[in-house]
Amino acid sequence: MRFARFPTLFISIPILLSGGPLIFPRSVVSSASYLSPASPGGGIAQGSIFSIFGSGLGPANYATASAFPLSTTLGGSSVKVFNATTSVSAYPLFAWATQLNVVMPSNAPLGRVSVQVTYNGVASNPVPITVVASSFGIFAMNSAGNGPGAVTNGNWPINSLTVPATPGQTEVLWGTGLGPINAPDNTQPPAGTLPTPVEVFVGGISATIAYSGRAPYSGEDEIVFTVPANAPLGCYVPVMVRTNGTTVSNSVSIAITKDGSSCVGTLPPVAQTFVNGGKAGVVTMMSWTEHADIEVAPLDVGLDFAAATFYNATANPFFYQPLLSPPAAGTCLTYAASSDLTDFMQNSPLIVMPGTALDAGATGTISGTGGSLPLNYWLGSKSLGNMLGFNMPNIQPGPYFASGNYTLSTAGGADVGAASVTLPYVAPVNWTNRDAASVVTVNRSNPLTLNWTGTAASAQVYIFGGNVDIPTNSTGAFLCAAPPGASSFAVPVPVLQTIPPARLRSSQQNGSIFIAVTPTAAGTPFSAQGLGAGGAFFLSLSGRTVMFQ
Repeated sequence: MRFARFPTLFISIPILLSGGPLIFPRSVVSSASYLSPASPGGGIAQGSIFSIFGSGLGPANYATASAFPLSTTLGGSSVKVFNATTSVSAYPLFAWATQLNVVMPSNAPLGRVSVQVTYNGVASNPVPITVVASSFGIFAMNSAGNGPGAVTNGNWPINSLTVPATPGQTEVLWGTGLGPINAPDNTQPPAGTLPTPVEVFVGGISATIAYSGRAPYSGEDEIVFTVPANAPLGCYVPVMVRTNGTTVSNSVSIAITKDGSSCVGTLPPVAQTFVNGGKAGVVTMMSWTEHADIEVAPLDVGLDFAAATFYNATANPFFYQPLLSPPAAGTCLTYAASSDLTDFMQNSPLIVMPGTALDAGATGTISGTGGSLPLNYWLGSKSLGNMLGFNMPNIQPGPYFASGNYTLSTAGGADVGAASVTLPYVAPVNWTNRDAASVVTVNRSNPLTLNWTGTAASAQVYIFGGNVDIPTNSTGAFLCAAPPGASSFAVPVPVLQTIPPARLRSSQQNGSIFIAVTPTAAGTPFSAQGLGAGGAFFLSLSGRTVMFQ
């Protein structure tokens, strides 16, 4: 479970002035998935573990529940769940000033309710949430709801990039949210499959389930399933859970190989460095265009961008970073956040890498057909980057990337010597059904098929899409990897079901789909003194605005 702080979007002035506990807006979430309350799977299930983020919620030195029966008070903190007619007390498992992890009682009232924290006799602001019968969340090893999941190969060991599963193997998936139990939630729960209908998808393929019920811990569930014989192989094979045929969990990944041997050797060399530990550099060049015709007169917009990042990474068999950890070919991973994930400046997987930033010099350059432009420290970090050009009305300069080769060079610094890598321009795909009615208005109950031409057989094509629910500033998104040589891809229904649907007013959502192409998923290697490995990627993205319904 992670320890983090959600952004404060507004403050209850009386509580702030009193120094009492304060729950941040939209900061009551599943302790496993961390899905935004506005997402389709963002309800809190009866009998599940949920997290509350804020300030003054508990003691400065955290307290944990260590034995049954659980109490309704921990470290001076208690939690009440109530509506107009019913009030129940939840069971804290972890109490800290900025975070509580709590078991929702199985008899909590369904529907719209309020949650309120009391710490040392002072009550917080009440925050609205939705309690549902079931909404499963899968624990992830990064404690952020994505990447390698908390899944064991049999009873042990934990599935990882170095210890994958095999087709036909029994796996145990850990999460929360299968639904209520007919027993007290503050005592060790009874074993037994719960009545909630459950599906597990491994790489989009339905898996056979042997057990879906409580683990020996309050609020925690386990699902025992068999890896399908025809499951895709790879380091990042998506796993999703759907309950009652409608509510889809967050997606995590597991590693699957034919014989159970490590899959690390199949990753790009720069990704292997992040897994094994060492100093790695990542260069990205991106040309992005989008056709917008929802709530605006039709126009095409875009930008060109380049960045270079250098990091010292600690060995991590659960390494995950979207640019370097795409889903297995033919599959999709999903993402969600209580923020606008389309704001790539702040949330970009092209820039943010795990590890400690290295000094590779304060300046760099990119040069090619469009001339030579400087790269400088980007967003206050040691990453070097620059906006190179724009395809937007009345904004200069115009597009930077065109045909030809482009060379990015860095001056070198205290940790990494001078580096240089050259990449050829990659033209965007010809998206042949971009303006089809089924694409412009996406029916989330049907697979979404995208067709394109104009890519080399060796190229890697990705599909990225999602929607921002503007009133709640919440995003649901997906990233799919097309099989090698493919000219079409169908985004599966369970993936689409994780996307927040558009509201009645189209101006209250920001939905988009992009088809991205890069010459090779492995990237172009480069070297520099003090660097273990470097990888460079050129991505061309062609997108359009859409409505998810």
